[in-house]
Amino acid sequence: MLTRGQKEKIIEFSKKCVEKNDRWHRFDHLEMVAQNAIMFAKKEGADPEVCEVAALLHDICKAEPGDHGTAGACKAREFLLSIGADGAFADAVAEAIHFHDKESRDRSPESAVLWDSDKLYILTPKGFVTRMCPFWLAKLGEEEGLKKAIYEYYFFLERLNTKTARELAGKHSGLMERLIKELKK
Repeated sequence: MLTRGQKEKIIEFSKKCVEKNDRWHRFDHLEMVAQNAIMFAKKEGADPEVCEVAALLHDICKAEPGDHGTAGACKAREFLLSIGADGAFADAVAEAIHFHDKESRDRSPESAVLWDSDKLYILTPKGFVTRMCPFWLAKLGEEEGLKKAIYEYYFFLERLNTKTARELAGKHSGLMERLIKELKK
């Protein structure tokens, strides 16, 4: 179990690391993912503290070149050990971060929770319109960006790992289908 001081250091470290990230991957995103991760972990039998810390650190290398999941896992593990976190805890956090951007069905419960917590918002109408679409439109332009956003919606929807996330995404599926149909026009 982490101390209050360690948790404060994690938040401070995370905020500093994500300053250079694009606007969709800054600390407000990490906080939202952490809130989902805690809720999902409790419902799915995963370790809530591992899930919360992994969520707070999962995009710390997003602005750096290369595989941000692998780089972030190494950086997070090293940081956690430097503040006195237990080695097994640091390893569990690192594993979840490593796999948060890689497709896999062979995941730890914590990795499954982080994947789903990171993806759920973009599978809702609000998240799709305010985060997924603008992200891809900025990168690829209107036509290709919209195609990519729609593709990723279905890609991530099919790859949710937890019952909790599938149920929450299902609550939005009718509205999402209508929204996507209108966007394709």
